[in-house]
Amino acid sequence: HKAVKKSDPELSNNEISVILGRQWNAESDDVRMHYHTMAIEIKRQVE
Repeated sequence: HKAVKKSDPELSNNEISVILGRQWNAESDDVRMHYHTMAIEIKRQVE
């Protein structure tokens, strides 16, 4: 979020969300699985 906002301070939060969503969808399955695994581990730690 910070990098996108810094590159164009005039963007609204909605526009930033769209950009970040596109970036996420463009990531490889390996990268997405890495973050999914991290999220599962963090969830286990807080339960």
